[in-house]
Formats: sequence, structure tokens, C-alpha cells
Amino acid sequence: MSETIHVACNIDANYVKYCGVMLISLFENNKESTFDIHIAADTLPQEQVEVLESIIASYQNEVHFTLIVAT
Repeated sequence: MSETIHVACNIDANYVKYCGVMLISLFENNKESTFDIHIAADTLPQEQVEVLESIIASYQNEVHFTLIVAT
């Protein structure tokens, strides 16, 4: 059993497609690994959240979203 690898991505709505491409490349080139993806963003439209969730779930990995609030 392999160890889970944690990957953090800090994105905004303009970077979702690039994050998706990076994740697909990561998963395709490391099929024997398990990943726990942490995505930090200030706001993301629900449809963009769903796209990332779908990509990550299709490779049987976990995702956690963290809302970043400026103070």
C-alpha cells in the first residue's frame, strides 16, 4: 500500500483549467500513487468546483476545498 501524497493548489477562477490540466498530468504519470488534493481559493463558481471534483474523483483521489478570505 502506497503512502498518500498531499498536493496543494492555490488558484482563482482564471486558473481552474490550468489546475485541471496539471492534475490530470499528475494522475496519469503517477497511477500507482494516491493523492489528497487541497485547493485553496478566494471564490470559485460552483460549476468550476464541480469540474475539479469530477477530474479528481475520476482518478479515485480525494479533494478538499479551502475558502481564503481577505481581511
